[in-house]
Amino acid sequence: MKKATKITFEPKLYLIADSTTRETVLVGKRVNNVYMLNVSCIDSSMNYLSTKNEETWLWHRCLAHIHMHHLNRIASKELVIGLPKLKFERDRMC
Repeated sequence: MKKATKITFEPKLYLIADSTTRETVLVGKRVNNVYMLNVSCIDSSMNYLSTKNEETWLWHRCLAHIHMHHLNRIASKELVIGLPKLKFERDRMC
């Protein structure tokens, strides 16, 4: 079962709370217009703060959410330095 969270941004801080219990899970602060998260306070039970980091999705995001079909064409023609020859699945939604 996935946990649902609610993130509230305020001028100097933000709160991450469990949506069902309304319990505050994390409090972060804003520094120079960037909301910071102290990752040392995250334990393994907070799996709702994790993300899926497949290499194909990382390239998709790094290249401005380009369509997977176009990523396949770019990779096959070696048009981007460092882009590995991966199979980018076309039928997945971003």
